[in-house]
Amino acid sequence: MANGSRECQASPVMMKDADAPIAELFPMTLRRVFVDAVRDGAAFVEGARAHHLARAVRLKTGEAVEISDGERLFAASALQVSGSRVAFAVGEEIAPPAASPRVTLGLAIVKFSRLEWAVEKATELGVEAILPIVAARSEKRLVREAPGRLARWRRIAEEAAMQARRMAPPVLLDPVPLDQAVVAEPSTWCLFLDPAGVPLSQVVDRLHPGSARAVRLLVGPEGGWSSDEIAAADQAGCHRCELGPLILRAETAAVTAAGILMHLLRCDPRPGPRS
Repeated sequence: MANGSRECQASPVMMKDADAPIAELFPMTLRRVFVDAVRDGAAFVEGARAHHLARAVRLKTGEAVEISDGERLFAASALQVSGSRVAFAVGEEIAPPAASPRVTLGLAIVKFSRLEWAVEKATELGVEAILPIVAARSEKRLVREAPGRLARWRRIAEEAAMQARRMAPPVLLDPVPLDQAVVAEPSTWCLFLDPAGVPLSQVVDRLHPGSARAVRLLVGPEGGWSSDEIAAADQAGCHRCELGPLILRAETAAVTAAGILMHLLRCDPRPGPRS
């Protein structure tokens, strides 16, 4: 960006002495677990979360972890581990990570395996919410079946959020048509991915982050948006943006655009949308 305004500060780990022991350069991080609540120095998870920890993660009794109730972060250790219930002894509170840009990724409903990959990667990138969009060119069978897949998509997002060491998983919203997806608060930017748009980085550079509390990024299906959808986005005041001359699959475009956007917002020194 102009005058290097978006240069990010180097990671403190990468600034360490290259001759330092590998354990010092890359310290082991503890597994992060989401719980519903922390009360009286204890917390637990049940059901699918417990089954995942016991069977897939193979969490061991006594293992040190970090737990998050979505707002606070704590050091903890596993007291009891079974496929139906995992209990934790809660220790000291840990300082939370820096707030992430408030980005909602709206992605047109596409083949479920590809959409699920996009949900996982967008979660790892830090988006605040994911909005499936019923686009004109979305396959009708997929649109009918999408509501029944929401629980699975939320599990994918939760597991990816724990792996990425987020404070909480993104909100996975119910599917809506585009004319509802483009309607947002006046203080929300709406970025609409379209080959006829302006490069995404230029759009973000022109918009002052302090003017927005949140950003909504909308990505269409294979075959792109219909002319009516483009007109609806224009009428709603969305900013059309593009990623370059190559044709990308919908899920590739969504993850690429989300990654670029999150990076630009994090690196901009001006006040901007944060959660």
